[in-house]
Amino acid sequence: MAQSVETYIALMRFGYGASAAGVSKIGADATPKDVKTFLRQQLVSKAAPKIGTTQERAVAFRRKKEVEDALRKQGDDDSQMMRKDMRRDRRDAFREDMVERLRMAMRPDLGFRERLVHFWSNHFTISVKGKQVLEGLAAPYEQEAIRSQLNGNFSEMLLAVTKHPAMQLYLENNSSTGPNSRVGQRRNRGLNENHAREILELHTMGVGSGYTQADVLALAKMMTGWTVNNQEGVFRFRENTHEPGAQKFLGKRYAQEGVDQAEAALLDIAAHPETAKFVTQKLAKAMHSDAPPKSLLKRLEKVFVETKGDLPSLHQALIESPEMWTTQGLKLKSPIEVVTSMLIALGQEPSAKQLYNELANLGEFPFMAPSPEGWSIDGSDWTTPSEIKLRLILSDKLARRFGKQVDPAALGDATLGPFLSADTAFMLKGASSAEQGLTLLFMAPEFQRR
Repeated sequence: MAQSVETYIALMRFGYGASAAGVSKIGADATPKDVKTFLRQQLVSKAAPKIGTTQERAVAFRRKKEVEDALRKQGDDDSQMMRKDMRRDRRDAFREDMVERLRMAMRPDLGFRERLVHFWSNHFTISVKGKQVLEGLAAPYEQEAIRSQLNGNFSEMLLAVTKHPAMQLYLENNSSTGPNSRVGQRRNRGLNENHAREILELHTMGVGSGYTQADVLALAKMMTGWTVNNQEGVFRFRENTHEPGAQKFLGKRYAQEGVDQAEAALLDIAAHPETAKFVTQKLAKAMHSDAPPKSLLKRLEKVFVETKGDLPSLHQALIESPEMWTTQGLKLKSPIEVVTSMLIALGQEPSAKQLYNELANLGEFPFMAPSPEGWSIDGSDWTTPSEIKLRLILSDKLARRFGKQVDPAALGDATLGPFLSADTAFMLKGASSAEQGLTLLFMAPEFQRR
């Protein structure tokens, strides 16, 4: 029976990789209509990782921190060892969260949905680097502010992300104080522009879209008072740190009181034409290629504008766009994509330690991006000689571990289907060993691209 090209595109490009199990999930004789239905069904899935809430995690962190502080004051060797063990346990728990995240991405019936989750999560990046509390909040943040918002509007996701304790702590808006607020005047505290700047530069309008430094300052002032209740781990508005008075932002005057002022501004930014352009271009680049065709860019931007940022409509537009169904390998996989696709092919799940080691070596561990810009979505950024060498080392490592358990030629057919080139098929059949064959498969151009 002929292999369905659309089935493999759905698994490899919309999802994270193909396997015999994934193909059977869609159906070996699936029609293009069947495949699109399979993808659309993922958009309404209620599947969620088995994790605690931000509130539960924050309260637990606070209690453990109190214990750690008490141990630090004791200062003896046993106390220091206990503190070290507690820090290790916290890191291990974070890595286990990331394994659970990977498990969801590996499921063929969730691959497209999870790719969208990962896109928006990277778009609204938080990083645990240097911020211990965020190790426990990263997974709940993604669940509460990203995954649970996929069926809503971009403006709703923007508000959920901006208010979330993890983002407040990451970009330090929780300590931003209006200079003329009651607290600002009494304690000489100042404004923190970080969060407002990243909202304009990275989350909505983008660099060069027309906003000014005065706009950054105005948004930062409107967002003063947006903070976190550290005792309960929830968003809180503090009137006594909020900058009083109206603010002029992007040519409009905002005279609202309290939390409503910044909310109104954020809703207007979400509906701004420059936001529609910036966000949809980035989505097209992440899902299609480093240089998406103008037809796809215009279509996605039009959908965003006409639906006022309705995310299901935007995601469905990807499914319906003919540009997404080309048989050409469009984009080099990022490290996390290539690792996930290798594990899908092998039907294996890594331990938390293995996942961390492999992705740390390749340079793309979730929630550890070096800046608020997130991990690069440019395939060209992952094509340096050193990056390719690291992929070869990983391929060889997995081949030595799992090579004897597989038939590389059969695995190549199952994971690449109609995309398996004649040259690669020839090399797999002629490999001197199963280990060599598996390495050749993983390093094949059609496996490294999607």
